[in-house]
Amino acid sequence: MKKKLASAALFSLVSKGLNIVSMLLLTPVILDVIGKEQYGLWILILSIIAWFNVFELGFPAAIYRFATLFLEQKKYDQLNRYLATFLVVFGGLGLIAVLVLVLFGFFPHWFDVGDDNAGLFSFTIFLFTIKVIVDFLSHIPNSIFVANLRIDIDEKVTAFSLLIKLIAIYLLIDDFGILTLIGVTLVTEIGANLLKVVLAYRLLPSLKLDLRFFSMDVFREIFSFSKHVFILGIARVLNDRIDPFIIVKFLDLKSVAIFNIANNLITQLNLLIISFFKFQGAIFTKKIAAKQSAENLYNTICTANTYVGLVFASCVVILADPFVHLWLGEEFEASVGLLYVLAFGVVIRPITATSNQLLLAMATHKLLAVVQFVCALVNIGLSIVLIGDYGLVGVAFSTVFSNLLSNVILVNVLLPRYTDYKLTALRMRMIYSVANLGVVTYFFAGTNVMAFVDSWLMLFVAAAGVFAVVSVLNLTIFVGQFGALRSIIKR
Repeated sequence: MKKKLASAALFSLVSKGLNIVSMLLLTPVILDVIGKEQYGLWILILSIIAWFNVFELGFPAAIYRFATLFLEQKKYDQLNRYLATFLVVFGGLGLIAVLVLVLFGFFPHWFDVGDDNAGLFSFTIFLFTIKVIVDFLSHIPNSIFVANLRIDIDEKVTAFSLLIKLIAIYLLIDDFGILTLIGVTLVTEIGANLLKVVLAYRLLPSLKLDLRFFSMDVFREIFSFSKHVFILGIARVLNDRIDPFIIVKFLDLKSVAIFNIANNLITQLNLLIISFFKFQGAIFTKKIAAKQSAENLYNTICTANTYVGLVFASCVVILADPFVHLWLGEEFEASVGLLYVLAFGVVIRPITATSNQLLLAMATHKLLAVVQFVCALVNIGLSIVLIGDYGLVGVAFSTVFSNLLSNVILVNVLLPRYTDYKLTALRMRMIYSVANLGVVTYFFAGTNVMAFVDSWLMLFVAAAGVFAVVSVLNLTIFVGQFGALRSIIKR
């Protein structure tokens, strides 16, 4: 297990790191070629496609859980029955999603894209119907990787796909503009998912996706588990993808582009942090299946995530101004203020993700779904109220506030309800981290402290120095947990 976890963490880190590099290299090139308006249109389309995760109805969480349980118990025939049932379910849900997506393509003005962009919007939506149905079916091979703790396979394929995408977009964007983004994204992501199917069969030769194994009894069982996760899925999509719709409704496509610059950077940092422990859901499930306590693992992962998140978030706040100006120029100066606000999510969200995984593994996720859905509604309502007076900063604040609210309820209400874990130390570290970042933001936001950073070389030097100082200053608060982490991985 130790080698599998180390490999998973390494390649997950490589994949997320490559994603960040790709974003940093390509964003200026894309904006220079297609401009802020078409870039905002592209972000809006991606958000619409992401919304179709709602049609998965929570079944992905179920397939990962049941696949892990049956492989742990070596019940291969039972696993094939469940996977065949999931194949029918995902295929049917994918077709429904495609029909709705086609409907959206016929009515582009529902999304306020303007007459000039309506044709391109419809064309892209129609093409991406292929991607949507393939994405639905990709959960089956992904469940095999997760259950076998071979997430490194998934990450290797993803990293290879990202590398091909990076090279292709860079070479073709000047000649074909936004069509390059559409075509390359479609080809690389569909190709990656097809390759995962082949690798899943090699990893588990006993895998048989035979439709004759479909069972209504199995369907009722997985639906019983998934119905609450469905609400959780809606909440996640609302939290992660609602902002572009609100912004384009109250502002314009260019504002979507400005907001996405900051939000995408923060999202990638969150994914990078979570990638260190991407295996956590499977490990929690295995421990619970073996009737072992997951308390030490949960506390250790949360503490490590909080420490790394605080270090990254502090670096973002301190270096945001020179970084954005060097990366994209003064035209995107508004993104700097958004980074100051959204950076708090780097501390908060990884803890929420780990808590979600634990509650899902314990199958105690009914109230979790309700809490996340209510917090998503708070995010939407607050964004609509604040965007008029505070613009994009109001939207950013709403996002962070809803994340913080969710985290507070999870750690202080739901976990004590379902477990007897000792959480006082974790709570204190969370309070310390948020307060610490608040102090950093107070002293560095909107100041000229980093005005001497006027080149990429100076930025790299400053980043190395800031990272080292922030890491060392906060290490004493968290250092005790890292020994526990090493012992857990060894076991």
